[in-house]
Amino acid sequence: MPVLSCEHASNAIPDEFQDRFSSDAAKSALASHRGWDPGALPLAEAIAEKLGAPLLRADVSRLLIELNRSPENPERWSEFSENFSESEKHRLHETHFVPWLGELHRRIDVDIAERGFALHLSLHSFTRSLNGQVRDVDIGILFDPARNRESDIASDWIARLRLAAPDLDIRANEPYRGADDGITTLLRRVYPNERFGGIELEVCQSFFLEDRPWPWSRLVALIVNSVPDV
Repeated sequence: MPVLSCEHASNAIPDEFQDRFSSDAAKSALASHRGWDPGALPLAEAIAEKLGAPLLRADVSRLLIELNRSPENPERWSEFSENFSESEKHRLHETHFVPWLGELHRRIDVDIAERGFALHLSLHSFTRSLNGQVRDVDIGILFDPARNRESDIASDWIARLRLAAPDLDIRANEPYRGADDGITTLLRRVYPNERFGGIELEVCQSFFLEDRPWPWSRLVALIVNSVPDV
């Protein structure tokens, strides 16, 4: 079964950093798609229940520290955390990112040792409109086209989704590119193509927030019944 993670499950801020997020701008950002991925956690939980697989879920907002960026990427810090002291950033890195990455490595290593291959599914949602641009895509499957085993799994998943939901717009590597910096890209640096695949699922937040273009429950059933169990 795949290794499941939900990097943007929460918009929580620990008590010690609450004062840094007390402004109206910060509160508004935390409540928006910038603070978390609405719908991603319940979808991830439904997948985990269906597969009988443990779910690794974040417990802080991406605006505090972005778990879906490599440590060297300055985008891991938002406008609310970029001016934290170096000691504060180090503490956040050691408290949240290091254990997160370590647990992913542990689960992946177990799967490789037991079955010879590990599939990591990173589960997300995206906003329909960003920077004034409306995104037509409903579901995106993100992967690295240069890795053939990962690409085969992703392409098969896309084909099954399109067959089951011909009225939805289901695309490869949209609204983001699977090879862009993120947790799956970081893991690909460690594990070879024949031993590891990292795929990100992106579903539009309109399903969860507005029951459009499908009711949320129908979307969850579609994903749960199509997810690759490698």
